[in-house]
Amino acid sequence: MRLGEPADLDALHALLAAEPLRESAAALLARCLHASGRQVDALAVLDRMRARLVEELGVDPGPALASAHAAVLRGLPAPRPVPAPLTSFVGRTADVRRLTGLLTTTRLVTLTGPGGAGKTRLAREIARSVPGEARIAELTPLGSADQLTSAVLTAVGTAEIVARIPDDAGTTARLVAALAGRELLLVLDNCEHLVDAAARLAETLLVRTPGLRILATSREPLGVPGEVLHPVDALADDDAIRLFADRAAAVSPGFTITAALRPTVTEICRQLDGQPLPIELAAARLRTLTVDEIRRRLRDRFRLLTNGPRTAPTRHQTLRAVVDWSWNLLDESERALARRLSVFAGGATEDAAARVCGPGDATLDVLSALVEKSLVVAVPGAPTRYRMLETIREYAAQQLDDAGERAAVEAAHAALVVELVETAEPQLRGAGQLEWVTRLRAESDDITAVLRRAVATGDAATAHRVAAAAGWFWMITGLYAEATDRLTEVAALDGPAPPAARALSTAFHAMAAAGGGDLAAASTRLADAERLAAALPEDRHPVLLLMGPVAAGFGGGDSGPLEQLATDPSAEPWARGFALFSCAQIAE
Repeated sequence: MRLGEPADLDALHALLAAEPLRESAAALLARCLHASGRQVDALAVLDRMRARLVEELGVDPGPALASAHAAVLRGLPAPRPVPAPLTSFVGRTADVRRLTGLLTTTRLVTLTGPGGAGKTRLAREIARSVPGEARIAELTPLGSADQLTSAVLTAVGTAEIVARIPDDAGTTARLVAALAGRELLLVLDNCEHLVDAAARLAETLLVRTPGLRILATSREPLGVPGEVLHPVDALADDDAIRLFADRAAAVSPGFTITAALRPTVTEICRQLDGQPLPIELAAARLRTLTVDEIRRRLRDRFRLLTNGPRTAPTRHQTLRAVVDWSWNLLDESERALARRLSVFAGGATEDAAARVCGPGDATLDVLSALVEKSLVVAVPGAPTRYRMLETIREYAAQQLDDAGERAAVEAAHAALVVELVETAEPQLRGAGQLEWVTRLRAESDDITAVLRRAVATGDAATAHRVAAAAGWFWMITGLYAEATDRLTEVAALDGPAPPAARALSTAFHAMAAAGGGDLAAASTRLADAERLAAALPEDRHPVLLLMGPVAAGFGGGDSGPLEQLATDPSAEPWARGFALFSCAQIAE
């Protein structure tokens, strides 16, 4: 066992608690704390013992205590200057400009954002560039809040400053004294796991030391009066590509991004949400993989991106560790909503999240907490949408599997989407068309996701219902190629489906082929749709009413049935309008 190991410290703390005036125990405990790098705590032990001896016995400390005190003071490290960077700093020009300006007028600025966004690197760049003294307190290694003040004192204090502080002062008083009269920028780096304690300490120091400015980094705000937030967003596309190229050249000499490689690198950076750390981890993979292999393997990004620098903090050595750190700071209600929210491909409104994810009336509060903790992004709009970065969404999806909730949550998501498109469908053929097209565009990623899941699982009923209800939306927004691909997959499903939905999806399959210029395929599918529609009751969907006349007009040149429908005052208005449009096309 080595001096300063936890077992030594625990035993000495217990001994000193049992015999609070035993100088030898205090001296040995101080030396152990000093050996483990906790110089400020060591001084606090010695000062408490000195005060007890004077107050309770009226005697000065003996040689053992004085010797330990001198040893700790001699060995107290000078505050570490801002470390020199080992790699280039790419992009963030606008961030540096704003932060440099803010710190001339604001005393507390907090950089927020998800893990891997580059908050620490940006904070250190600012600390190196602003005029005056700057010190960094790295909080990641701290396991509890009671270590915070000592860690900050170690970062800003010197042996000379500590020696001038009164012996009977507490650690916070020592810290305030160490900062007194100094113009200093203090970086509190990685506050999220100690956010309450960091907030209280920051407020105390700002109130009591007027020359202090604080630049904090955290995955959630400190919530201190006067705090100004600076979200650290994704890198711009060009900066993300430059970062990839720079880090790739470090592991693969001579690497450059050619015109042929640029689209693939762009796709890699976008799949990684423009976040610097994942991009750097991906670039490091060029030691063993090609750029295209990296892009393909991003489908399993947590197994791929596991090669961070050995000297980096553990939570920055793999992509999974980055997200683990944030996930472990959530409470159970936040984890539950986050993993369920992963079924939404394009984000969710509050109402949609409440229906699919729960927990009912508390949904907005939990969503807000997830936004605060940088796990979810709130996208302004009417209404606000809540979405995840793709890396966090994939991680949350794995948590959904581990919780055994996927089937139930995906069923709720599918029901929500089917209800939406079936509600929207008749509105797309009336005066509310523009409003509903806008709503469906906002939900198009989730419509596609539900349709793909239904096709993948052979759920013909859901697939045909979605295709039948969304088909006209695809037609009027010109998505003929995409619609053809989706409808072809749906048509291949053999399982049971509502006959009207199957007929209608087949009709839209024909329209998509016609819109794409494949008239032969359109004619075949029109005939199929007509056959399916003929087996339905008379009260049929307006699109199905058109199938026979349209097939006759475009297939055999007989526009009579279309003209009859177009001039029938009792016919459904939208069907009459479409018939008139079709007659015009045939005439042309």
